[in-house]
Amino acid sequence: MDCWTLTACHIDLDAWGWELEGDAYAAHGTFDAEDTNADTSAALDWAEDVIGRGHLAWMHTRRAGFDRWEATAPDRRP
Repeated sequence: MDCWTLTACHIDLDAWGWELEGDAYAAHGTFDAEDTNADTSAALDWAEDVIGRGHLAWMHTRRAGFDRWEATAPDRRP
């Protein structure tokens, strides 16, 4: 099973954004600083583009004060 975690966090000392961890690591700055819902939606779309698996079912969690979204998908390897 492949797993990914998307976290809203500081991606640099003074930059807020999104961190994607799983098979690889990627980070992106905030998409919409004025609208949290639009920012989250754009981040989930961005993460799915990076992962390249199409639409995933994300589950929201909160750990150590950070909002996280976690998704899993069947392993594509034989």
